[in-house]
Amino acid sequence: MTTRLVSLTLSLLLFAACDNDPPCTNCPSLEGTYLFTWSTGSPQDGCPSMGPQPAAVTFTRQSAAASAIVDGVTLKGTIYYSNNFVLHAGTDTRDLTLHGFITDLGRDAGILLDGSLTTQTTGAKMTCSTRDTYMATKQ
Repeated sequence: MTTRLVSLTLSLLLFAACDNDPPCTNCPSLEGTYLFTWSTGSPQDGCPSMGPQPAAVTFTRQSAAASAIVDGVTLKGTIYYSNNFVLHAGTDTRDLTLHGFITDLGRDAGILLDGSLTTQTTGAKMTCSTRDTYMATKQ
């Protein structure tokens, strides 16, 4: 319960920070391939137990604009001054939103990402939303 509460609080803070946070001008080096470790959230009744959980994701970056492909979908978004990022893509039946915080651990230690992937699917009878948290290290 405590881990879930901390994750929820972190997500709310990330969302709030991005609303008032300008895009970065001296952006962290997000581009590259990261290996992901996932924690599955609590599913809604009648919904999938988790969204896509890729083992690796490759990010590209042009200034503060970033993109990545998750489950065959290209997500695009922004890196903010606070080192938070939000990437999003949507279709008629599914929305994916990747939130994260970039920590540069130094030249020898690499870069760490900490965040969540929210997947919302819309079907004939109901809309399902899952939120899976992750930690990722740059390779």
